[in-house]
Amino acid sequence: DIAIDRISHRGPDSRGTWQDNNIYLGHSRLSILDLSPLGHQPMSDRQGRFWITFNGEIYNYLELRQELINLGHSFVSQSDTEVLLAAYSQWGESCLEKLRGMFAFGIWDRDRKNLFLARDRCGEKPLYYWQDEDSFYFASELKGLIALLPKLPELSPEAIDLYLHYQYVPEPLTPLAGVLKLPAANCLTIELDNWQIQPKPYWSLSRIEPIEGNPQQLIREQLDDAIELTLRSDVPVGIALSGGIDSAAIATLA
Repeated sequence: DIAIDRISHRGPDSRGTWQDNNIYLGHSRLSILDLSPLGHQPMSDRQGRFWITFNGEIYNYLELRQELINLGHSFVSQSDTEVLLAAYSQWGESCLEKLRGMFAFGIWDRDRKNLFLARDRCGEKPLYYWQDEDSFYFASELKGLIALLPKLPELSPEAIDLYLHYQYVPEPLTPLAGVLKLPAANCLTIELDNWQIQPKPYWSLSRIEPIEGNPQQLIREQLDDAIELTLRSDVPVGIALSGGIDSAAIATLA
């Protein structure tokens, strides 16, 4: 509860916890899609096998929802969280290839007794973690993670040196010794019987095939598509402008 208190500013609409023999999940919710209690987290799938705590938004959830319905899935809410759970139950780790959005999430599989963590391609949503021989903790903010640890970590000399050189701490390091950040476009699976914790990339910009066509037309089409997806919301949408050409263009298209 102390950890959730420390990140309550991230999600003031509701909070929840769930635990099993080997896992304890907590969530502080900011309601964007499906404002009803049906979007409450931690959330399970219909069978109760998978449990998720999810920070972010899956912009193409409606398209994925329809694809999953065609595959035999059914839904009780209008939330993207339930769609994400169904996508993972259907495709496993490969669901990441289908997601368009900003996200950091953890999914516990009660049958296989493993925890799956993932972060979006650009690293828009953070995910911090710490481990020892017996325990693994993760959170969306350092202040929430620190509340879970047995003692306050010391500053990392290596991270401080990097910060003084570059004015930021490169992933996966953080300013705190032993606390790591899951890199952008990476996922991580933790098995109870195999305590090997090694992130792996699931996407890289360098692996994207070149797109042929008129550059101006392609950019306009992709902007139109991206903005239409990100405007999906069950609450009012606001736009914060920096005054540059890019933000003004986004506001105009919106």
